[in-house]
Amino acid sequence: MRSQKKERILAKKSQGYIMSEIVNKGSGSSEASSFNGSIVIYQHGIGGSEDDLYETIRRLVQSNTFRNQAYLDDFVNMNDFNVSTKKFNSNSEKEKAENILDEIVRRIEETPTKNIHFRTRLGGFRCYDSIDNQVEKLIYIIKYLVDVKKVNKKIVLVGHSQGGLVNIKTAIALEGYIDQLISISTPYDPVDMGASLLTLYNIAKFFNIPGVEKILTQSDVDMDDPNQQALIKEIKTGAEVLTNRNYFKKIHEDWKNAKNKPKLHVISGTAGTYRKSIVVPSSGLGSSLSPSYGTDLELTVKYLKTPFDGIVMTSEQYNIEYDTYHPLCDISLPCIKNGTYKFKSYCGECYLGCPLSSFDLEDTVIDAFFTGLSNWIKGKGFQIDAKADDLTRALVAGMNRSEYSGNYTNVYRILKNSHSHMWLRYNETALYCVRSHIE
Repeated sequence: MRSQKKERILAKKSQGYIMSEIVNKGSGSSEASSFNGSIVIYQHGIGGSEDDLYETIRRLVQSNTFRNQAYLDDFVNMNDFNVSTKKFNSNSEKEKAENILDEIVRRIEETPTKNIHFRTRLGGFRCYDSIDNQVEKLIYIIKYLVDVKKVNKKIVLVGHSQGGLVNIKTAIALEGYIDQLISISTPYDPVDMGASLLTLYNIAKFFNIPGVEKILTQSDVDMDDPNQQALIKEIKTGAEVLTNRNYFKKIHEDWKNAKNKPKLHVISGTAGTYRKSIVVPSSGLGSSLSPSYGTDLELTVKYLKTPFDGIVMTSEQYNIEYDTYHPLCDISLPCIKNGTYKFKSYCGECYLGCPLSSFDLEDTVIDAFFTGLSNWIKGKGFQIDAKADDLTRALVAGMNRSEYSGNYTNVYRILKNSHSHMWLRYNETALYCVRSHIE
């Protein structure tokens, strides 16, 4: 992390704690002596759509209409934009997109002292496009506003999950255009759980094991539905990128070397703990198997818990060179009360009394595998549908905050938590953090 002077602020809010780590820098200028409003553009993540951020914008604007206005009548649809030619495939789609941008410009001119918030469709709905292609589409929107329409406003990009990666890569490509980046639940490291799910999916497909696609899509809809097949492809393709270590290494290098870059404000959520096993020397948590251990080296399995939001580890959400970090979590956590919460990767001993639910994907997969194996021995085929259906119901109920009763109440509690990957974008404390940077 940066070596500049750091200031910590601890402020109690009704929904939780805001523990903001602020890195003071000489460059950048998110503060202004007189409020002139900004253009705030929102990008969603994998498997989502622009509708996912409708409520986020509505709540933000409603909380302070004096400073904010929203264009929620529609969104800027860039699905028809051809990245290779840098043009729309059809004039009608180009006209639709630019008409919306022109309307946004008109509203800016009418109320120049207000922020204006709007949504984009860069790779949805079920027309998945790569992060790099989404970047090119977002660049078109920004350049149209700044270079074509000559709008003299600060540009703020807000991204949920993968949308934050689209934003940071856009800022790297558009030097000097972007004033601030705000990421919510965005991974800046390879997604550990994503790698496990991808492995599970590939094994299940190889052995023709049913049920795993429901877990992957977190949906109980018929998997033969074309829309579900498109969703499976989108999640699988996206997961292959989000688990690629070299891809993230390049982002880190480009961000570190970028000049005149915008301020980056990171908002992360902790909704539960993720239990994982690692093999280490018996003498301690060694990081490598050095020859100094000799030939009589004994290994042991250690089980560690790491905070996560139900999908992304908390440590994966802040491992980037940032200006402000807002880690949001339940105020009843022992590590908050005893002051040992230090933005770390693994939980300390106090996790034994932690009220957060814990999830162990390895145990869940092994349990499901042996259930399937037992069915196969009994001549029923390798079926894990019952386990998959129960887990799927927990996933769907948690994401929708509906009723659930079954064997996966731990998963259900994590996903319905207000600091989870799904719900953090609507969390009042998270929205308070966003407002603190744009108002």
